[in-house]
Amino acid sequence: MPLTPKERQKLYREQLKEVNPEKFKLQQKQNAERTKRNRKRIAEYPSSDQEIRKEPKPEVVPLEEHGQILTQKRNYNRRVVYRLKNENTKLEEELKKYKKSLKKIRQRLNLKLLRRKTK
Repeated sequence: MPLTPKERQKLYREQLKEVNPEKFKLQQKQNAERTKRNRKRIAEYPSSDQEIRKEPKPEVVPLEEHGQILTQKRNYNRRVVYRLKNENTKLEEELKKYKKSLKKIRQRLNLKLLRRKTK
């Protein structure tokens, strides 16, 4: 089974750590320097951007409540879908009835027209 790129990278790092620990340490050091160099602190941004970046994070809802909220939403959605399906089937049945009656009316009209033509 082929490995994902993430798995291949992990294997490569493990092998590098075992075979050539100096190169592994050098890579770690270079990665740390690169992230340090590319990272921009909030204080370095203009004041308007600082406010945006410092916006308070949304309140963390405990998992139990979160699960309850999700189940409530799911149950509500299921109820709505169930009602809509029922309503839809009723409307389809009504449509079938109207189609049948329309077909009968057309047949009667055709018969009447045929009788008039023959007379």
